[in-house]
Amino acid sequence: DICFAVIYLSKFSNAYDLQHFKCAKRVLRYLGSTKDMRLTFHRALDTVPTSFSMLSPVVIEIMSDSDWASDSLDRKSVSGCLVFVFGSLVSWMSKKQVTVALSSCEAEYYAIADGMKEGMHVENLLSEMGEVMKPTNHYIDNIGAGYMSQNAINNKRTKHIDIRYHFISITSEKVDLSYNM
Repeated sequence: DICFAVIYLSKFSNAYDLQHFKCAKRVLRYLGSTKDMRLTFHRALDTVPTSFSMLSPVVIEIMSDSDWASDSLDRKSVSGCLVFVFGSLVSWMSKKQVTVALSSCEAEYYAIADGMKEGMHVENLLSEMGEVMKPTNHYIDNIGAGYMSQNAINNKRTKHIDIRYHFISITSEKVDLSYNM
């Protein structure tokens, strides 16, 4: 996925220097060297239905993570998520967060929200096609963000977090959050 690199380089399209030109050439070399690569979709062995019914429940898994304060220019974090259906990657996202996170826990909380939005999009698409869903598994790597998402109370440490991120406490009833290192 070169989307993030291209968007980042596009910020310097009016005032670029040699370093930006070298990075753009690197992106082009990457594209040239991977032009024969393909995504292949296979159902994971543990999700194969045991009966001959075609209506086996769809297994959706989400993995989300963030890179806290990674941009040295504005100190905004980057969120990323992967969405798997039956063990095959069907959607991925990488984007800069719109607000500056004051802690790694807050950056991870924003990444969980972004991952849930991406997973809800895939879930809605599959349910429109008549698929039966199992509860979504969402894998995270920050215990504090997991606690915040399951108990989004406003206290002096979380009061500044925008309301648009607190929707995950409502939707987390349908999602199984798992902490993995």
